[in-house]
Amino acid sequence: MASGEWSDMVFKCYKFDFNLLSSLQEQQQKQLELILAIGKSGKSWDNRRERVQEQELIKTSDLTEGVNQLESHETQPSVTSKRSNNNRP
Repeated sequence: MASGEWSDMVFKCYKFDFNLLSSLQEQQQKQLELILAIGKSGKSWDNRRERVQEQELIKTSDLTEGVNQLESHETQPSVTSKRSNNNRP
């Protein structure tokens, strides 16, 4: 094999390897972008879910406070006027 043929073969192998590695790197970059997009989407979903849970907690707290006020109002002794017995004959 002549040195020119040998160098051509080495160059072709190098070019093939370079193209293969370049394709693999591009694929990894796309996978990373997809993973980051999914992570960002998940974080956004978690934030929305936390806000909904906070709103539900506030509603529950407001309802509990209202129930407590009703219960305390019902348990307070009612004010009745006593008849005086000063009107005896």
